[in-house]
Amino acid sequence: MKHFMFTVACVSLILAFVAVRPAYAATRYIDSMFDNVKTTKDVSYGTYNALTLDIYEPEGDTETKRAAIIWIHGGSFYAGDKSQYGKNGNLGAAPEYAKRGYVSIPINYRLQNHPVVPASPDIGAATQQAKYDAMAAVRWVRAHANEYRIDPNRIIVGGSSAGAWTSLYVAYDTGNVGTSGNPGIASNVAAAVSYAGGMSPGDRELITRGEPPAIFLHGANDTVVPIGLPTAVFNQLQSLNIPSEFHTYPGGHGAANSADAHEKVRRFLMTTLKLDQASFIGDLDGNGVVNIVDFTLLMNHWFTNNIAKIDFNHDGKVSVIDYTIFMNSWYEYLKGK
Repeated sequence: MKHFMFTVACVSLILAFVAVRPAYAATRYIDSMFDNVKTTKDVSYGTYNALTLDIYEPEGDTETKRAAIIWIHGGSFYAGDKSQYGKNGNLGAAPEYAKRGYVSIPINYRLQNHPVVPASPDIGAATQQAKYDAMAAVRWVRAHANEYRIDPNRIIVGGSSAGAWTSLYVAYDTGNVGTSGNPGIASNVAAAVSYAGGMSPGDRELITRGEPPAIFLHGANDTVVPIGLPTAVFNQLQSLNIPSEFHTYPGGHGAANSADAHEKVRRFLMTTLKLDQASFIGDLDGNGVVNIVDFTLLMNHWFTNNIAKIDFNHDGKVSVIDYTIFMNSWYEYLKGK
């Protein structure tokens, strides 16, 4: 009888603990926190008729400065549409990331009149046009950051296939921003996400120290974008100590479009961009602190007139205002340590 009463008492304690224990605390940008998503479709963002975007926002969200991710669809620069990131395509990345707290923004861009792959002779021209359009989208998002409660320092660009290829050029080929719209605003991004993308041989030299981080997800037997192309980009990032990850999946082109891959992307972005902490404009090397290293980078970018890196007030030029913003950011960081 004593053993029975003891067992009953233990079970009662366990049940009581289960009843009163706190609910699992979901982590923003990792876990699905919002049941519904508000969608705004077909917003014009640039000079050409083809340049439209959709905006997916977590419904009921009260966060004032949210990370945004711009999605660029695949299709060999010839086919495809931003709807690929909606309910049925790419695992519904646009609404699924919005449910986790992102402002998720798939875009359309101008397409070619024939398929273009890395081996095509006109891959450079197709890349440049898509890059110009995507950079205009980055500038549009930054210009409307207050309206959509977006942190202008945490705009991420990502995509699959041609969209991933374009994303890497948006992140690392920053010297020429094109004329697709929204001039006078910075086109830089916080990170790049590449599902089955890469860069042309030799273009990895565009990447220099202090560039944004990137994550690569690629099929081991991809014959459309051979795995050696993104591997070369990844190796360049690693050689410059730029945060980066490379994940390989069995199969060919598109094999990386999986739930596991998206989970790895969300964790990489959370960790690398420190999305659970306040952002600091002066964190030029992206390591979550503002210090003398960032000041050195500021001076280097200043003397080379690198608008993409230090146009902190987004007025299209580098001036003493940007220097003042940096110093204030450094002070705010030190004050909050």
